[in-house]
Amino acid sequence: MVLVDAKGASLRSAARDLASAAGCPFREVVPGEEATLGYNPCAAGSRAQVADKLVSAFTHGDAAQVYRNISGEAISIVTGVLRALGEPVTVRRLRRELDRTRMPGLAHAARDQAPELAQDLADLARRGGVTVEALEGVRARLGALLHGEYGSLLDAEGPQLDLAAALGGRGVTYISLPAMAATQDTALMARVLIQDIKQAAFQRLREPRPGAALLVLDEFAALDDPGQIEDLLRQAREARVATVVSTQQLPDARTAGRLRATLLGAGVLIAHRLGADDAAAVARTIGTVRGVRVTRSYARGGEVGSRSVQTMDRFAVEPTTLQRLRTGEAVVLSAAAGAPLPATVTISPPLCGRAA
Repeated sequence: MVLVDAKGASLRSAARDLASAAGCPFREVVPGEEATLGYNPCAAGSRAQVADKLVSAFTHGDAAQVYRNISGEAISIVTGVLRALGEPVTVRRLRRELDRTRMPGLAHAARDQAPELAQDLADLARRGGVTVEALEGVRARLGALLHGEYGSLLDAEGPQLDLAAALGGRGVTYISLPAMAATQDTALMARVLIQDIKQAAFQRLREPRPGAALLVLDEFAALDDPGQIEDLLRQAREARVATVVSTQQLPDARTAGRLRATLLGAGVLIAHRLGADDAAAVARTIGTVRGVRVTRSYARGGEVGSRSVQTMDRFAVEPTTLQRLRTGEAVVLSAAAGAPLPATVTISPPLCGRAA
């Protein structure tokens, strides 16, 4: 189980208790904590995947696609050269070596181990114009990661977060991403992390019989990256990584329509009290049932003059019902074969008010 907590700490104790109850290892990635794992996003994946992971952390805009391409090329080349030399690849090392004044020396050092990459690196160092701007831009962006809230994790020595192992072995891994505490830092870190989880899920596709894994994304909407989240959910489903997504409200249909549809199409839908718009959407997703409507007309004096019975469709759960659920109540819909109609359930009192 891998739990990503965008509130920052509310599920930490629950995750630890769960690991203790199951008798399995508990690992955590929490900036500032002594027991935290370090995180080196450059450790896993091919050099192209490392480049994509880091470049995807930064927004460039359509007009700046050329900067994105140059940044990806440069990170991929430098990563390949460092690996050929048998040297560690880290965010800090990449930032250092992406300096045009250092590239010729690094290319010279790798001329025997990786001649083609060394030549590409030397050619990159000789370019001017937009390449210079792109390299300075990517160095500044990597610096933003290093000097942000999560810089201590990126530079940490000792045990490191291994997402492939976390999804492939027994244990609970808790990752703190306090979106409200450090908005910009968290957005950068979240994009890198999501890319890493996607790559870890992709690796599972190559395994003959990958074991089941669970990914929990709590308050994912705070990460404000619907496209990446949607891609992650698609990749996770194919890789047998069951995903639990928690959010205060559905994504906006105008800006994140595909993610909204993906969430409403989940195999199990648990809805607590909702606002009017979300209640209507969830009621439509749950669907309708066949019913009857009896109409009567009354004659003068209060006697029934005529009566008719008409079949009609009605919501299985009315939107107003979803708007009026009490604390601790939820409507549950399961897409499992043979599952009954949606049910309104009450969470047992010992769990009410707890993060679990």
